[in-house]
Amino acid sequence: MSEFAVQHHVFSSDGGYRTTFASHELEPGAIRRLEILAGAAQGAHSSGASFSSVSFDDARVVASCTFVHGADHVGRRRLCTHSIVIPDSLASHQAFNGAAPATNLFMTPEVPAERPGPYLAQQWPLLDEGALNEARRQALVGLDGYNQAILAGLYAPSRTLVIAGEPGECHRRLGSAAWLLPGEIRRKLFFRTGTWARAEAQSFGHVAAVLVSRPERLADYPVGEFIPINLFDGSVPAPSHPVIRLLLDMQLSLDGHRRMMTLFEVLAAFPGTGCPTLDQLTCLARGYQLAEPVLQVLSRGQEAVQLAQQGASTLVKAAFPLAKSGRPALAARLIEVLNDALDATERSVQKAALATLEEKLNESFQSHGAEFGGQLDRYRKRLTSAATANRSSR
Repeated sequence: MSEFAVQHHVFSSDGGYRTTFASHELEPGAIRRLEILAGAAQGAHSSGASFSSVSFDDARVVASCTFVHGADHVGRRRLCTHSIVIPDSLASHQAFNGAAPATNLFMTPEVPAERPGPYLAQQWPLLDEGALNEARRQALVGLDGYNQAILAGLYAPSRTLVIAGEPGECHRRLGSAAWLLPGEIRRKLFFRTGTWARAEAQSFGHVAAVLVSRPERLADYPVGEFIPINLFDGSVPAPSHPVIRLLLDMQLSLDGHRRMMTLFEVLAAFPGTGCPTLDQLTCLARGYQLAEPVLQVLSRGQEAVQLAQQGASTLVKAAFPLAKSGRPALAARLIEVLNDALDATERSVQKAALATLEEKLNESFQSHGAEFGGQLDRYRKRLTSAATANRSSR
């Protein structure tokens, strides 16, 4: 299990809103910004424990928990916000999920706000490969209607997802769904629990979730600008996102867990260049479905080559949407397998693949990346050369 050092900040309303603890590595400017974040979180706090994960600067993320910490001398509740400052090296790790932190990372109401240091974890542990796969398996098994809707909302990067429900249940569902996101989306998942104003929620980021505790609050977040999900009313919209349909197909298949593990292994091995658009995600789902049999055995070279020989035309069709999905290196890898298949069959011509490829020549494949374009051009030339040789021999 990997561990990353983190810093802590504790902000309490006891005796006036103030910092009661800060790790010595935190600079004064960072402490002031943490105080502003904590004050806003306490102003939006409704009930129970509320959580947030927000971008702090180019190199750090802040995960926070706000909770009731006793009462003052006249019985008014005191609030405490414990913030954990996370380095980018941790937030960028494929096993990081800010919506599902280890339960012992945040302080509890029993810990004194004035002297929490001895009770605070100095490192944020990450799941090892086996535990990560199990977390994803459980997330796939738990992909009920609500979690499908939440996941579909997280896959819509231009709008903010708003979830109404019991805060703890909202947070649990958000954390579970987040395990089924590609790393480049999950690391940009920021969320806040509470009664946040619409104007504030719109400033939270392109991929964000706002968790609210009362269904009537959803009226503040109009459909079109936001994606509302009401856990109270029992109605669940049917998600139409192609990636969700791909995951549901895996959920229903006998070897769904293995298929899902391969999907995320491929996504990690061939990462995108940034947070993908909806069109890119659609292309990813389409291309992956076409190429999945080869991708399942991509690490077993000869087996992948044999499958490529049987379905060369399908692989060519898959390469184009995968290149358009923002993963040109993955498309180039498929074309590389096709070139290996040509070697294995002594340059025999796959006529269906050649016909499909010629249909695509009017597309500017170079725009999908030099690596993909180079591999595709090599494959086209070899197919054309082999076809010409075969016609001459006849």
